[in-house]
Amino acid sequence: MKRYSPLKRPRHWLPSLLGLLCLLHAVLSAAPAPAWQVELKVMSYNVRKGVDANQQRAIFEVQRVVAGQLPDLLAVQEIDEKDAGLLARTSGFAHHATVRAYGPENWRPRLAVFSRWPITITALPLANSKGQRKFAKAVIDMQGIPLVFYAAHFSREGLVDSGGKGLLKEVLGMSSRSDQMASIVDDIKADRHRYRILAGDLNTFPLSAPYRQLSEVMQDAFPDMLGKGSYKVSEIKGGRFQDMPSPKIDHIFHGQGMKALSAQVVEDGPSDHYPVTALLALQVSGHGLGPGEIKSAQETLRGLGLGSLQPSGEMDPATRRAIARFQKTHNLTIDGNLNPETWRKLRQMR
Repeated sequence: MKRYSPLKRPRHWLPSLLGLLCLLHAVLSAAPAPAWQVELKVMSYNVRKGVDANQQRAIFEVQRVVAGQLPDLLAVQEIDEKDAGLLARTSGFAHHATVRAYGPENWRPRLAVFSRWPITITALPLANSKGQRKFAKAVIDMQGIPLVFYAAHFSREGLVDSGGKGLLKEVLGMSSRSDQMASIVDDIKADRHRYRILAGDLNTFPLSAPYRQLSEVMQDAFPDMLGKGSYKVSEIKGGRFQDMPSPKIDHIFHGQGMKALSAQVVEDGPSDHYPVTALLALQVSGHGLGPGEIKSAQETLRGLGLGSLQPSGEMDPATRRAIARFQKTHNLTIDGNLNPETWRKLRQMR
């Protein structure tokens, strides 16, 4: 009886292995992987009440700087209502809103938020702030994707003194800005939105206590730029002004589900602050569901009265808005995505 040794056994397993590898490749290629699909440019700018160093009106210079950067979201500190409207019109923003951030009087400047997309804005108090300071919390409808945009301007009292005690208190968390930051951090912790951005003149520097507080719940969009300042500091030496080391006190932070692609300090403009910008990306897909599951979700959402949706099987803005309303109602993370948590809850509602 003829025997086959293992080395000479016919290799019938080879076609099967090749077929299995091809099938695995097809499955992996077809599976929707998480994708960074939406990019947006964020800018923060303290415009010094729209005047230059000589107290001359300079809002058109501000407009030139903003238009040169083409941001999608812009937080502006120290701007009046009239100049905010002018900046919105001349810079191409479809939506803007202002809040009384420095006190109740009409003559005071304001915080302003500018956006390419619709805004719903709320003014919230900052603790331990003289002049009744507030920060702005804007919810942006970005083609159905809900995004929270915090805009803030902290006070600067006690930060700089001749003995350096202000800087020491800032590092140790003994300044008013630590209390002000706690107001925002508490709101961030209570908020259920996945996508969050904070921009503003925080009047504090990296490694300070307020900076560390914020870093616990959000991420600096340009943490490596510690030596790149955003505030123009000059002093008189020999009868003329000379530039001093410039601290980084204007910041952009982002939350989970986002990443920073690039950031910069824009060394231009009439204000004593340079604007800062960051290009951010949002992860808005990766739910792993096909058109059939999305269509089923649309039918369920429509049955719940959350929108007159057409069961198209596509994640259009109307579907994302309906998902976000469902997530808000059922205490889920609000992101407008059919994430696993939302999908499981929707299936229970059938």
